[in-house]
Amino acid sequence: MGLAYTALERGGTCPAVLNAANEVTVGRFLAGRLAFPDIADVNARVLAAHETRPADDLNRILAADAWARARAESLADERTGMSERTAAA
Repeated sequence: MGLAYTALERGGTCPAVLNAANEVTVGRFLAGRLAFPDIADVNARVLAAHETRPADDLNRILAADAWARARAESLADERTGMSERTAAA
């Protein structure tokens, strides 16, 4: 919940970014490709790396969504080895 409040406080494109990252990380978790504790960590890192923009244009929101998905995939890929060991434990 803390990340959601942070996204709301920052405003603009941040809620869309957090949602997109969360969809990627939860999807990976459900597919057995990311450990549960890594969901919040990857989501937080995506949100922290995002440069907030006004959410006043659909194309801007869609671009932020696409960026967040790509960033979450990349960060999750970095954790894959550790995540597989954690999930197997």
